[in-house]
Amino acid sequence: MSIELVTSNIWQLITKTVKAHPSKSMVAVAYFGQQAAVMLPLKKGSILLVDASEKAVKSGQTCPAELLKLYYKGVEVYSLANLHAKIYVTGRTLLIGSANVSGNSSKFLQEAIIKTNDKQAVVDAKAFIESHCHIDMGEEQLLRLQKLYRPPKFNGVKSKNSKNNKSAGSKQPSFFVYNLAVGEWSDEENQQADKGRKEAKNHRINMSRHMLDEFKWVGNFVAKKGDTVMQITHENNQVYVSPPGTLIHIRKWNNGKQITNFCYVEVSNKRRKNINYLKKHFKLKTFKLISRNGRKNKEVATDLINLW
Repeated sequence: MSIELVTSNIWQLITKTVKAHPSKSMVAVAYFGQQAAVMLPLKKGSILLVDASEKAVKSGQTCPAELLKLYYKGVEVYSLANLHAKIYVTGRTLLIGSANVSGNSSKFLQEAIIKTNDKQAVVDAKAFIESHCHIDMGEEQLLRLQKLYRPPKFNGVKSKNSKNNKSAGSKQPSFFVYNLAVGEWSDEENQQADKGRKEAKNHRINMSRHMLDEFKWVGNFVAKKGDTVMQITHENNQVYVSPPGTLIHIRKWNNGKQITNFCYVEVSNKRRKNINYLKKHFKLKTFKLISRNGRKNKEVATDLINLW
C-alpha cells in the first residue's frame, strides 16, 4: 500500500492517470468547468457524479457542454446538488483532495491531493460515488441546462470560452505585469482613449464592486482580452501596485509612426498597495521577477492575487 501527498502538477497527474489506464473510472467532483472534458478524458462506461444543479450551471461552475462531450462518448453522468467531494478512482488508484475540474484549478489555485492504492479506500470511494448516483443526466436535460449556462467569473478572470469562441482548445487566461508612468496624453490620444472607453463599457463583466481602469502601451502588447493584468504605477516618486484585473478591451491606434494600444482593465474596487508592501511578502529574487514586465507563472500569479 502506498500513500502520497501531491501538491504540484496535480492536473498533469490526474489527466495522465485517466489516459494511461485502460479501465473505466469513477469520479465524484463538485464542479466541471470549461475544457473539463479535455482535462478529465474519461473512457466509455465511466461514471461521473457532479453538481449539475441549475445554481451551479447559472453561476458557470459546471458547464453542460463539457458534460455532453463525455455523455456522447458513453460516460454515465449523474448530478447531486451541493456535492463538494473531489474523488477520482481509476483502476486501483484513488486521488482525493481539493481539485475541481476547471481552468481555475489548473491555472490559479494551489491544490493538494492524496494519491493511494489502499484497497479499502478504493472500495469505500467507489461505494460513496455509487450511493449518490440517483439523478441520471440524459441528453435532453443537459441540452436544457446548456441554455441556462453563463460563463464563469473567478479571480478577476472571465473564461475565454464564450459563445463567440468555439475553439475547444483555446488557452486559459495568462497573468501579466506592466510597469507604467503617470504622464500627459496628447489630444489625439485622448480622443482615441474616449472611443476605446465607450467600447469597453460594452464588455464589462463585474459591474458591482469593480471599476474600469485604463492605460496605454506603445509598441508590441502581448496580453490579450481575458488575461489578468496587474499594473505597477510610478507616480510622484512612489510606486503603487493595483489589484489584478481582467483585460476586457484593447483599442489599437496607428498614427502612421507607431501603434498605441489603449488597454481597459476591470479592477476590483480595492486600494492600491505601495510597492514596499510587496517587498515584505516576497524574497528578493521573486520581487525582482514581479517588478519586470511580462507574463508570470502560475505560482507568482496566485501569490499576487492572494495579497488582495
